[in-house]
Amino acid sequence: EEFGVKGLVPAYLDPKTQLQDLLTGVSFASGAAGYDPLTAKTANVIPMSGQLELFKECIKKIKGAVGEERAATIISKAIYIVCTGSNDISNTYFSTPFRRPHYDINGYAEFNARYANQFLQDLYGLGARRIGLYGLPPIGCVPSQRTIGGGKNRDCYEAENQLAIAYNTKLSGVIDSLKAVYTAPNTKLIFFDIYYPLLSIIQNPAKY
Repeated sequence: EEFGVKGLVPAYLDPKTQLQDLLTGVSFASGAAGYDPLTAKTANVIPMSGQLELFKECIKKIKGAVGEERAATIISKAIYIVCTGSNDISNTYFSTPFRRPHYDINGYAEFNARYANQFLQDLYGLGARRIGLYGLPPIGCVPSQRTIGGGKNRDCYEAENQLAIAYNTKLSGVIDSLKAVYTAPNTKLIFFDIYYPLLSIIQNPAKY
């Protein structure tokens, strides 16, 4: 908050959200969604494409309130955080029979990286210039997944972690490829690899 960032970013769809919230940052996230459209469909939540549509709606409201020029400045100088994908692994790939017969781990990671790439291009096309893409955590070490796939000792579900690693490799590559295309001085595209820092905390809690 000392840097001017709100402690809590309100949901765009919250009825209590005001114009000032739109001007200073809102969240379009829908819990249980993912890059894979099937993930949101099976959970009956708003898919990534739908979240983009909400962002377009938000842009129109901002333009109506402050004008085209100031709206363009607000949109281009805002920081955009994209953080999704864990549900693709735990709720779609390993928990339903729809994807595994058609994709191995690397294939499924590549499949979703294409959706991530398109999402980021669409976001850029709407005026976003400062985008942070979060990689996946060691999802197989989440308590629920250890119970499901960790055996009697409830170890980390290694198959899920291997898919998370593959995912992160592909997502990092997406950012690298987009950096080569979007080279304007005010453009910042960053990949945050959270997998190994979190794994270290899980495996060595006493250090922290």
